[in-house]
Amino acid sequence: MKPEKVRQACETSLKDWGMKYFDLYLIHWPFCFKADPKTNSTLYDDNGVAILDETYKIEDTWRAMEELVELGLVKNIGVSNFSISLLQRILTIPNLKIRPAVNQVELHPYLPQKELRKFCSSNGIVVEAYSSLGSGKEPSLLEDDIVLQLSKETGISPSCWLLSWARQQNIPVIPKSSNPSRIAENYIHHQLSQDFLDKLNSIHKTHRYVDPMNFWKHPMPQ
Repeated sequence: MKPEKVRQACETSLKDWGMKYFDLYLIHWPFCFKADPKTNSTLYDDNGVAILDETYKIEDTWRAMEELVELGLVKNIGVSNFSISLLQRILTIPNLKIRPAVNQVELHPYLPQKELRKFCSSNGIVVEAYSSLGSGKEPSLLEDDIVLQLSKETGISPSCWLLSWARQQNIPVIPKSSNPSRIAENYIHHQLSQDFLDKLNSIHKTHRYVDPMNFWKHPMPQ
């Protein structure tokens, strides 16, 4: 996001939600795109590639995020979809006032993000998982052979297995559902034995469900 738009966007969201402040406010993606001045929508080239606006730097946007805390508009600030190298850019900003509290990323047995989690842990950054259940896309994480086998052996649903796997590793999860019974089920935590954890960790399939190549035609930032 353009640094000069950060406060405006935050204040607009606060007004829309009827809130005085947010507990946590994130930079959603480490991209800044050129926008149509009339509609403010992202501009694309003739090949359908979103056009980057490279006149703005992540460091400048982060300084604008720090100002939100100073103004009392938010309590904590963080990022989403940031790699180790991008986090290092923030952490090495001269006279850094506030470190990222959270890095929200896609995380599940197909994409365990081990190195990123290790880096964040050593720097006091909480890793929060989204798409923990696979986002309802193929290949189906909920129908993985190992997940289904464990579910059959224990009578615990595949979704509970996957969310418990994350929570037991101190990874907050934010699953989505419009089904009341599934929402209630998502709150249930099952303490998994080390053997069961090892079985889930033995899944070797690799897949990313939320890939910016699919909607902006830009690779996941590194």
